[in-house]
Amino acid sequence: MTTTLESNASLLRTALKGNSAFSLLSAAALIAAASPLADFLGLGWPLALTVVGFVLAAHAMVLWWGSSQLMIPRWLVWYAIEGDIGWIIATIVVLVVDPWSFTTGGKWLLAAMGDVVAVFAILQYIGLRRVDHPPTK
Repeated sequence: MTTTLESNASLLRTALKGNSAFSLLSAAALIAAASPLADFLGLGWPLALTVVGFVLAAHAMVLWWGSSQLMIPRWLVWYAIEGDIGWIIATIVVLVVDPWSFTTGGKWLLAAMGDVVAVFAILQYIGLRRVDHPPTK
């Protein structure tokens, strides 16, 4: 049995759609400008950015599909939140360990993207809590 959420979860729906749009824009940038972005980051292999771009595009489509349903599937919300947390953890590890010797600008870009992803994770979680625990009168 699939557990679904109330269809009137506007914060949750907006956060998921925003996450989807940000993911799709990021994917487009990674795919279209892999070489210049790799140079900016100090990353020697632009193909890695292209692959990440295609994965992000697929992720964006899943989020958009789920957030467009009358009843948002609960698994989709947790997929989004857990995926965002995974992205944040990976960003922190990459920034601390710096295995590819990113440029200073590249590190700032990664940190900024991680911050945006963190905001989406928080908004999605708050939206889920509002649906699970509506205010009482």
